[in-house]
Amino acid sequence: MKLSLTITFSILLFSYTVFSQNGYLFKYNFNPNKTYTQTIDQKENSEITYMGDSTFNAKLKQNKLKSYESSENIQHIEAFINTDSLLNDSIFKIIIQFTKTLNNNSSIISNGTKIFAHCNINKFFPIIDSFSLLSKTKDNDQTLLEIAKSAIINIDFPKKSLNIGEFFLRTYPIPVSWNNNEQVIISVGTGYKLLSVDKGIATFEIKQIYKINLGKSKIPATITGEGKGILLFDIQENFYTKYELNTKLIYKVKKDNYTVQTSTTNNLTHQVSISKK
Repeated sequence: MKLSLTITFSILLFSYTVFSQNGYLFKYNFNPNKTYTQTIDQKENSEITYMGDSTFNAKLKQNKLKSYESSENIQHIEAFINTDSLLNDSIFKIIIQFTKTLNNNSSIISNGTKIFAHCNINKFFPIIDSFSLLSKTKDNDQTLLEIAKSAIINIDFPKKSLNIGEFFLRTYPIPVSWNNNEQVIISVGTGYKLLSVDKGIATFEIKQIYKINLGKSKIPATITGEGKGILLFDIQENFYTKYELNTKLIYKVKKDNYTVQTSTTNNLTHQVSISKK
């Protein structure tokens, strides 16, 4: 199973919000004694186009390649996360349970699979302790870890006060290998702008900008990308309720007698409802 970069590096938000003279103070973390019920839908489309002269087209035909090919991948995940009471001043246990995981209508892992972890109220990402499978399947630890990441999308969100109209920017690198194992670095800058707070719901606009470092690569490539989305944060529940991000990445190689272009779009919607355990 292939999980996209968007899932691997994408985003949750913060878990404690107050209003002060300096604005709304955001800090993300899970809370004890809560149930976080989640649905995740992701649709990824990939297209590749070959354009060239008659010699190049003949090579395409010889290698049984079409001048245009496309593929689609659809994922749907339903899960809930239960958090326990504090064991001490900062540590509590959590259980992530998956009730449905589909990739193009095929099951990814067995329904009822559980991941046991513990969390620190001063840090966001939980530490995984063990897995529990209901039946013997082709499930493996790496698949479970990737699915767990999709249910706990992490954001590098600092403790920060924001007024309406203010934003913050976080940047992280993604190494990607191209032909002949040549590696390029895609730097993803993600900006979050606080648009409004209405009836306890904070609305953030998300924008992503991609910058490419080809390094010493000999590939005559150009790579462009962008992302746009929205984030809703429930102040009373101290957690996000909706995260939506649409991204597009275009990779283009142009030589004297041919051009190859790959385009990938990804639409991700992650919704959460929170209740007392």
